[in-house]
Amino acid sequence: MAQNPLLDNFGDKNTKTWIIGDLHAYNFGTFLNNKGEIVYDVNDFDDAIIADYQYDLWRLATSMVMIAKDNASLNNRDLEKSVRNLTLTYIDTLSTFLDLAQKDTCYITYENSGGNLRKFLLKTERKNNRPKMLRKWVKVKKGLNKFNFKNNSLRPVSEEQEQIILNAFPDYVDSLEAKFIDKSSYFKIIDIAQRLSAGLGSLGCNRFYVLIQGDSKKLSDDRIIDLKFQWKPTGYFFLSVEEQKEYDKRFENEGIRFVEAYKSMHRYSDNHLGWIKLPDGYYTVTERCPYRGYFPPEKLKRTKDFENMAADWARSLASNHVYSFNDFNYELVIEKAYQKRRQFFEQIMDLAFAYERQVVKDWEMFCDILKKTNKS
Repeated sequence: MAQNPLLDNFGDKNTKTWIIGDLHAYNFGTFLNNKGEIVYDVNDFDDAIIADYQYDLWRLATSMVMIAKDNASLNNRDLEKSVRNLTLTYIDTLSTFLDLAQKDTCYITYENSGGNLRKFLLKTERKNNRPKMLRKWVKVKKGLNKFNFKNNSLRPVSEEQEQIILNAFPDYVDSLEAKFIDKSSYFKIIDIAQRLSAGLGSLGCNRFYVLIQGDSKKLSDDRIIDLKFQWKPTGYFFLSVEEQKEYDKRFENEGIRFVEAYKSMHRYSDNHLGWIKLPDGYYTVTERCPYRGYFPPEKLKRTKDFENMAADWARSLASNHVYSFNDFNYELVIEKAYQKRRQFFEQIMDLAFAYERQVVKDWEMFCDILKKTNKS
């Protein structure tokens, strides 16, 4: 990765791990793990790459600055307290992993969360379920669920595209490590649709929903499988030539890279997680989760609430960094960052404010260009 000299203050060549690469507050969310627990964790691996852990902290702190700037009830002093809590909790969470038994337990559910996040997790469980999710996307037609194309986020696929997916799907099913009682019945395809306008960062990427039968013939057991085209992560283009060669050797395709990142960071990952090859490239495959949700950070009006949320983000991030990469020397991070924790915090804080100012300038430039383009 393009080497920022500031990385050397609190890391070295052995403090690389899987990072999200595009980490911000809205890349945390709720979902169901394969133990049936609703968890709150990072949930976007499109830009995941192996690099120094500090990049994720810098990006997350920048996101916090931008949230605070948009929130009139939070001032710079409040923000500093929250970023300090982020950095200190990150170090403290790394320290818990010195006890190897913690590696299997340190992820966030309503049972080990508190405050606003706990309320959000309980509300997510109470108000969501599979039938409710299916009603948003499908309607019953001749005794079967079919995608509802009155939903503007869906569009029918051509017969050619449908056949392409039907032909490729068995290879994906055969590659799954998770055990299903009857794969042929569970993954029986009922309908296929193109998914539109899904996520700002995914605009322009092909995406499809595949409706499968699931555990039984009950309509409420149907599953929606999400096929999403995968580009190379943005960080790839900032690697040295040698690092790009190493990356290309390790990851045969972007589906493999995404799946490895997801499985490495998450305990008890989605049983449907995999990848599929279509004529235009490689797609990742996941289940659309009925309990998928995002805590709205703009609702954090009090300093204490923002501090607590920063601590939850730090716990999640540190756990993922340690769990995902055996060669990650987190003991060195603890040693360097704890001994100089004030400098560790100040470096992250300074970078976050500078990055936020640059983002604002970039946005203003973009708007200016857009206005000029529209006039012409």
